[in-house]
Formats: sequence, C-alpha cells, structure tokens
Amino acid sequence: MALLSSLATGMTVVLLGAPAGAPCPPAEPGGYQVVDLGTLGGQSSDAAAMNDRGEVVGVADTVDNGRHPFLWRHGAMADLGLPPGANYAWATDVNNRGMVTVTGITLFSSPRWHAFAWRRGTVIDLGTLGGDSSGSDAVNDRDQVLGWSFPPDGTAVRHTTLWDGGALTDLGEFYARDLNDRGEVVGTRYLPSGVLRGCRWADGELTDVDTLGGAAGDARAVNERGDIVGGADTADGRRHAFVRRAGVMTDLGTLGGVSSQADAVNDRGDIIGTADTAGGPRHPFLWQHGVMTDLTTRGVPADATLVAINNRGQLAGTYQRHAVRYTPSRREP
Repeated sequence: MALLSSLATGMTVVLLGAPAGAPCPPAEPGGYQVVDLGTLGGQSSDAAAMNDRGEVVGVADTVDNGRHPFLWRHGAMADLGLPPGANYAWATDVNNRGMVTVTGITLFSSPRWHAFAWRRGTVIDLGTLGGDSSGSDAVNDRDQVLGWSFPPDGTAVRHTTLWDGGALTDLGEFYARDLNDRGEVVGTRYLPSGVLRGCRWADGELTDVDTLGGAAGDARAVNERGDIVGGADTADGRRHAFVRRAGVMTDLGTLGGVSSQADAVNDRGDIIGTADTAGGPRHPFLWQHGVMTDLTTRGVPADATLVAINNRGQLAGTYQRHAVRYTPSRREP
C-alpha cells in the first residue's frame, strides 16, 4: 500500500539495468525513436497500455523476483506496489486522467484474482459480483472501468462488468476487451453453435459484429468514433484484420501472406496489428489512410509485440523482454 500511494507525494523511481529510459535514434527517416522503459530492478517488463500523454502501464520484475504493476511517465518507471493481499499484480490500462486499472492475484490452494484501480494515490477495490474472483481490462476517460467477475452461484462462467462511481453492473456473459467514453464495449462471445464471434455492447444491448464472410471473429478495440477493430474469418476460411466503421466492415488485408489481426486503433483511425508476409514471418503493421505498412520498414523489429497506439502516433509494446515506447520521428499527415 505504501508504494501504491507513493505517487501522490512523488514517484518512486527505479533506475534501470540498461540505460534508464534512454532513447535510441530511429532506424531511418520516417521511423521511430525508441525508449526502453526498463524494469523495476529485475529482468523483464511488459507493456499493457498507453494513454495520449505517452504514459505507459504494465508489469515488471522487481529486484526480489516479484511482479508489480508499473506506471511509466516523465521518463521514469514507478512501482505501483501490490494491492492488499496480492502476491502478484499487473496494470491493465491507463486513461488520460491518470487512472490505472490493476488486477492482483492471491495464491492460496486455488488462485484468486481481484480488480483494483489506482487514482491520485488512492487504491480502489472494484469488488465482485459475489463470486470469488474479478479482474480489470480497460478504463475510459470518465473513469468507468471495464472488467469481469464470477457470479455468486459458483459457476466458472465469467461475466463482463462495468464499474462506475462505486457501482458494479453485470453486462452479461461475454469476454470484453475495450470501451470508449460513450460507453460502447467490444469483445467476443460464444454463439449457440459454439463459434466465437466479435460483439458490441451499447445501451444495454449486446449485438454481434459482422465477419468478412466467414463464421468466426473477434473484436479487440474501439475508438471514440465507434470504429471497431479485430480479426474475422473470410469466406475462404482465412482470418483477416478488419475495421468496422459506421456499420461497414473493411478487410485490411495482409502483408502478402495469408492472415492478419488488428489489435488497437486510435481516434484518428490509425490501426496496428500483425500480418503474415509473403515470405511467411509475421510482422507488425500500421494501417493508415487505407494503406497497410510493414513497420519493420520503419525500424520496428519483427518480433516486437505492440499493444497500443495513441493519438500522437506513439506505439507501446514489448521487445526483448522490456517494455518499450516508439515515437514517430515525424508526425504523419
């Protein structure tokens, strides 16, 4: 708890094993400046999300082999500590107001998870629906938290939840991934046939997201315009990245290979994901203005895992077991 509230009086700064927060020059013009966010004194870290201010959250190893949630801002990684009773914890999202969502795990005879949030130095217990576990997934700029919980009937069926001002609402049986400030939620659910399909929850109604002619799909992110991105089956059974904008599905294609998957979208409509190349290896991509660009041509390593793109065009992810942030060397039009 002391570490969780340390940011209220000044960040707890941990010097990194590699050059702490040191930027590297872009690989070429039009590429990215890369900042290694380091660790909390241990060996590795993983980025989970980033806001429009370029603040990154995730989980990092500590010097005593723990795994703690972190908030990286102003060039330093701060240890958010462990929520009450947790053995391990990780941060899942951060909004533009600095609210961070955290999931902690307590290891007894059977593991139990619990959802928390950190806001202005205060730890908030997000509760459960009466079951023994809950978790957090995303937070919007209204401080509404998207998460999950088991119900009190003892079943192992996860329900999606929305925490708003202290009240926890059950949204139903589906797996949520993201929400926007309008309260639109996207995720996946199982159809009666057993097929997994992308879905959208809004105004109390759960509806399916179309596919690209096939049976299955998933929805992974939604922006403030209501654009939904994810992956969906095509008529010939392949999985392609898509964007659903104003009710219209657009196939984003691939990088010359068979399949692709979209993972995040900003409010400008820029999309990141991964796609097969003609040679076979999967590369990270940026889809912008209707064109899919192989990010390895802009200096992003092929094995970097990207999780977020903000409205400044910055990317967050993990490379070689360290959380990293990529900043464009020039603004895209």
